[in-house]
Amino acid sequence: MNTPRGNTGNPMAALYRNGTQYGMTWTDKLLTNNYIEFKPFEWLKFKSIIGCDYSVQNGWYYNPVFYIDATDKNDIDGLGNNYNKWFSWNWENTVQIDKSFGNHTISLLGGTSAYDWDNRNYGFSKSYLGGSVNNEVTPNMLLSNTGTINTAYNEGYSGFSYRRYASVFGRLNYEYNDLYFFTGTLRRDGSSRFGSAEKFGIFPGFSAGWKIHNEKFFKSLQENSGLDFISFLKFRGGYGEIGNSEPAGDFAYNGTTSINSSAVIFGPDGTQTQISGSTVDYVPNPYLRWETIGMTNLALDAGFFNNKLWVTAEYYVKTTSDMIMGNPNILSAWGVGGAANTNIGSMENKGFDFSLSYQKMEGELNYSISTNISRVSNKITKLLGDDSFVIQGGSFHAMEYYTRTIVGSQVGEFWGYESDGIFQSQDEVDALTYVDDNGVTQLTYGSTVGPGDYRYVDQNGDGQLNEEDKVKIGSPYPDFTMGITGDISYKGFDFNIFMYWSYGNELFNTVKVFTETPYEQTNMSSYMLTDAWRPDNTTATIAQLGGDRQNNYSRSSDRFIEDGSFLRFKNISLGYTIPENVSRKVNIEKLRFYVALQNYFTITKYSGRDPELGSTWGVFVQKADLGNYTIPKTLNFGINASF
Repeated sequence: MNTPRGNTGNPMAALYRNGTQYGMTWTDKLLTNNYIEFKPFEWLKFKSIIGCDYSVQNGWYYNPVFYIDATDKNDIDGLGNNYNKWFSWNWENTVQIDKSFGNHTISLLGGTSAYDWDNRNYGFSKSYLGGSVNNEVTPNMLLSNTGTINTAYNEGYSGFSYRRYASVFGRLNYEYNDLYFFTGTLRRDGSSRFGSAEKFGIFPGFSAGWKIHNEKFFKSLQENSGLDFISFLKFRGGYGEIGNSEPAGDFAYNGTTSINSSAVIFGPDGTQTQISGSTVDYVPNPYLRWETIGMTNLALDAGFFNNKLWVTAEYYVKTTSDMIMGNPNILSAWGVGGAANTNIGSMENKGFDFSLSYQKMEGELNYSISTNISRVSNKITKLLGDDSFVIQGGSFHAMEYYTRTIVGSQVGEFWGYESDGIFQSQDEVDALTYVDDNGVTQLTYGSTVGPGDYRYVDQNGDGQLNEEDKVKIGSPYPDFTMGITGDISYKGFDFNIFMYWSYGNELFNTVKVFTETPYEQTNMSSYMLTDAWRPDNTTATIAQLGGDRQNNYSRSSDRFIEDGSFLRFKNISLGYTIPENVSRKVNIEKLRFYVALQNYFTITKYSGRDPELGSTWGVFVQKADLGNYTIPKTLNFGINASF
């Protein structure tokens, strides 16, 4: 479609140009894992595990000259080759002691682990090879010294990165008479992603359990008080911490420098000579430390009727402290690419999980059904020690930021204007004014907004439309999620179904920026022909075609918010197993035929392609639809045979 922003590229042509005719990549890989175990006594065991992963990847490409139109073309052909090598090894050593003393059972484990990973890469490229639209460079010419010998058209690169981890850990398990249980852990982890001052972190954990049904008083209740239908009852809880270094990135504590990534101008008037120079990628932070994730949980497990019916209820609080991300308060400067990674704040998640299952496994008809319900809420508890600090996210294309995170709020809640219908006349637009600081009367919407454009709620009533009028317009987090699994078997037939239900969250449909406006290089949705505002269609709910782009499609507003609830049939399968007395006649021990559907049916009100979206741009931007690839629907037919 030809639009004011040009044509959309032809995806089939792009696939052709990226095919093996114009490039190829291949990988060689060696993976090994070995261990040795020594047990000098029944109660003492030594174990050592070592593994490595070695991979080499080579590739080449050729970009031909082509011309589709003025916006979809390549005028300069080029050739490139790249080489990548990865090597990693891990080594873990443990010693374990297991002893029993009467009703007491103790297990002690201690050990060390080390992990090393490095990557080396290099490549080159060359342009102006002499090809043209009607005369591509042939494959055999790519191996020769073709094209100009001017080294200005030759480029190369090389890179190196590594990361290393080292840990010391210990664990104690204690059990008394199958009644009381205790586990304690302690580990000290070190990472090359932190400087010497904060390289190591210490992370403890413990858990305890009580099997109530094994107590004498409870057995008495089962016998004398009619509680014999309770066959299992256990209370458990605990607290534990783990460290996370992944968000820090490599060398964040020390900073890195990119060579030839910028130019410096020398000369008396600053215009004479540009010399390639180096840029500091981001401000170093030698005091960057481990992100710590701690979790407290309390749970009850119960089995009824000889454990045919099983119930589990669990409540947990999960805290993430010293969260690692870029600090926008540390301003970027000329010669510095970005802000430093810092330990920016803390987050808390509280949740409740409930699961229920029942099974019948005797006779010809067997079945089981299980369900689990989860609910979780989260909030930010600390951001740089400043309760007024705001993290914005989700700025996309020409649109404003549409998520906001502050202390006390959800992480990445949707934030924007509340829409208030569509202007029906110019008089409605002109009637909205305010007086500026100079005493001059100004139009609230300016001079470019007219009939057919969106109107928004002036939340504070000052006549202006600005950041102070934005409100929470949605939440990316569901009120609850539920999974349901069912299995039925009768004689040779078996049937399985798994459904997943997510209810109560909203989605931010950024695809509408493209499909409801003529200002982008994409086709518009067909409903715009009937649903967009026109003078003869004043009851429309979508702004006019060709209206004010800034007002209608650049403002973050509830116009992009949709109900993201859905029920998806994740798996449905039906199978039949041939009786053994039949299959054995052809020397097959077991023969089963089946048909299965994955993600085939979805019930939702969402207008986009797929409501099941994950995090789009990290933790602060959740459930934003950018035209993501949908989860594929799959239909399988198969045969299982064992001999």
